[in-house]
Amino acid sequence: MQTNSRSCAMKILRCLAFAGLLLLASTASADVAGTYQVTQETPMGAMDSVVTINADGTGVVAGMMGENPFENAVMDGNKVSWKMTVNGPMGEMEMSWSGTVDGDAFSGTVTNMMGESTFSGTRQEPAQEE
Repeated sequence: MQTNSRSCAMKILRCLAFAGLLLLASTASADVAGTYQVTQETPMGAMDSVVTINADGTGVVAGMMGENPFENAVMDGNKVSWKMTVNGPMGEMEMSWSGTVDGDAFSGTVTNMMGESTFSGTRQEPAQEE
């Protein structure tokens, strides 16, 4: 009878440990969510943008080329990537963003038809409601 109780307790502990791991995994992806002030180093010089990443994988990149939304961002721990289409002086252009969040720092690469450039920036404080 005591062996049965011990076996049941071990099963409960395993289930709780598994649930904790699932919670950690979902929280890690959510830590990527936020608004970041970034500077992209391009062949035409530095370009400043504000990148907003939502926990549901949607977001927007706002900068010189207007506000450009994206969907289906892939978040894996502290890494995030997405593709988006922007309308620029040369017409539509697909851009692929890939970055890593380390605390409040956000850095990575942007790839488009003109090649690859790097970006870096920091998470912005949420607006205070009055």
